[in-house]
Amino acid sequence: MIAAKTVGSQPLSIGVRWLPLSAVARRNPEEVPETDQAELNELSESTSGYHGTLNIRNKVTGNLCAGHRVLLVVSQIPVVGPNSNGLRPVVTPVNVGINVEITT
Repeated sequence: MIAAKTVGSQPLSIGVRWLPLSAVARRNPEEVPETDQAELNELSESTSGYHGTLNIRNKVTGNLCAGHRVLLVVSQIPVVGPNSNGLRPVVTPVNVGINVEITT
């Protein structure tokens, strides 16, 4: 959604929202109903999701990241000691959220 129009090199404010869809909507995205700005604001307030705003000018690329990181166990290493053994987890951080790049 574009929150402000551009004329020449006037600033442009772009709001981005990512909202989780139901399983039915993921299978049939064309069936997701159109909403106006007020309905979208209300929906984003009532559900969990990510959002952000880019304030840029013409001929500029802007990046927006919203989300959080979680640690994911990708493998395990066997550890053996005297009279004991176990597994040491190997973890990697995973970004969960959105990353948007917009060039005007």
